[in-house]
Formats: sequence, structure tokens, C-alpha cells
Amino acid sequence: TYIYVTVTFFYLIVFVFGVIGNIIVIYVICALKDMRTPTNIFLLNLCFADLLVIIVCMPSSLVEFHTHDVWYLGSFMCKLTPFLEHSVSHTSSLTILAISFERYYAICSPLEVLYSCTKRRSLIIISVVWVCGLASALPMIFFTFTVEAAHSMYGDVDICVTPIEGVLRISYVLSTISAFFIIPCAILVVLYAMICRRLIGDANPDQQRSPMPLAHNPRAQHTRRQIIYMLITIIILFFVCLLPFRVVTLWAIFSDKSEQAELGLEGTLNLFSFARVMFYLNSAGNPILYNIMSTKFREACRRALSCC
Repeated sequence: TYIYVTVTFFYLIVFVFGVIGNIIVIYVICALKDMRTPTNIFLLNLCFADLLVIIVCMPSSLVEFHTHDVWYLGSFMCKLTPFLEHSVSHTSSLTILAISFERYYAICSPLEVLYSCTKRRSLIIISVVWVCGLASALPMIFFTFTVEAAHSMYGDVDICVTPIEGVLRISYVLSTISAFFIIPCAILVVLYAMICRRLIGDANPDQQRSPMPLAHNPRAQHTRRQIIYMLITIIILFFVCLLPFRVVTLWAIFSDKSEQAELGLEGTLNLFSFARVMFYLNSAGNPILYNIMSTKFREACRRALSCC
């Protein structure tokens, strides 16, 4: 019982904060013209993707959890939920990469950013990101289906399953984890190490190399650092929240059936519930980070909401 109460509590908290927070961020960026920067357009895309997961996937996941894996939502929702979860996860990963490259060029190659980071180009990149994210998640539609099974409590019922068996399915899972989790993480570490090195250099008058006046403007430097710290925190949140889900997936593929059986029902519920809550927590965490870490966004939020 404690597992169901705890999981439901966290689902409700994440759902409420996620819906309200992401809607506010979307409204602020859309309502205020000065907030429609390339970076904020990418953040807007993250919020839209997160809102999609929270509204569509969380309720169906909670229903399945409380019905003890019995699936009442039909074949369409059975296929849509994992497809949407994976496509948004992949899209978020690519969006974070796009944001990081945009910041890298803006700080480390400021002359190039004049033609690299226009709003129009940001929208084109976002379109490409969504095409890649949706296309890479398409196999989930074919891997996931409903089957009739004997349930210990309800007799013959429909359940929604995504069996990860066979070379093709295992190869798909491993390739997506590599392409949208491990490799992006490595790229981001390198990018932000170079960005931080440049910021430290700009802070030292003897090492300033930027040809732009921004490097000599303390207020602009402070704003720029604040944005970088916020983005680094968003990235850490993204990978920390998705790590349990990825690890549990790999464990389910490569662990022995006897090892999984030893975990028991309670242990299995705890493990998978924790991984799912963490996965959804990422979708609710970003708007909170924007308000906590960005003075500019807090001011914009006050301006936008005061007009309502």
C-alpha cells in the first residue's frame, strides 16, 4: 500500500507543478517580445515537449499502475504512450545539444553567432530535432502492443507490453541509449568545459580574447554566466532524471531471470516506480530552475503575469 500512496503523491505533485510551470514559461516567452531569443526559443520547445509528456503519458501511466498492469485504455494509447515518452526524450536531448552549441558559438565564437543563431534558424533546427526525435521513436509503435493474459486478480485481461527480446529490439534500445544519452552527455561535457574556460578567461583582464564589447561589460558578463549556470543545471537535471530509467532498461535486458525474481514484487515495484517518477520529474523541474536561477526570467514572469 505504501508504494501506491507514495507513487500517487509524487505523480500528483509532478503533474501539478509540471503543467502550471510549463504553461507559465510558454506564456512568458510568447507574450514578451524581448524574451524570444534563440536560447529561449529552444527552452520553449523543451517546455512544450515536457507538457506533452505530463498531460498524455503521466495519467495513462498512473492508471496502469493502479490497475495492477491491466490496460483499459486501448491499443492506440498503449502504442502512443511509450512512443511519446521516447520521442520527447530524444527531442529533449537534441534540443539541449542545440542550446549548448548556440551558447558555445555565442561565447567562444561571438562573430560567427551573427549568422548562426537567428530566430528563423532556431525554428528550423527545432523542426529538424522533432523529425529526428519522432522518427527515432517510431519502432516503439511496432514493439508495443496489447495482449490478453491471465491476471491473478482479474482473470483474463488486456495488458500493454513492450518485450525487449531478440537482436533487433535489443540493438534498437542500445543504439538509442548511445545516440540520445551517452554520446550527448560526452559532447556536453566537452562543450561546457570550453565555455567555462572562456568565461574564466574573460573574467581575467590579462586573458580577455573576445573581440566584442560584451567581454568588458560586467553586467553583461554576469547575465551570460547566469544563463550558463542555469543551462548546466538543466542538463544535469535531464541526465540525472533519465539515468535511472536507462539503467533499469539495461538491467531488464541483461540481467538473469533468476536475479529479477530474487528482487521480488515489492522490490520490482519500487525500482520501476522510482525510475518512472524520476523520468517525469525532469518534465516538471525545468520551469522551477528558470525561476530560481534566472533573474531576467523572474522579471519577465512578473511583467507577463501583471498584464493578465
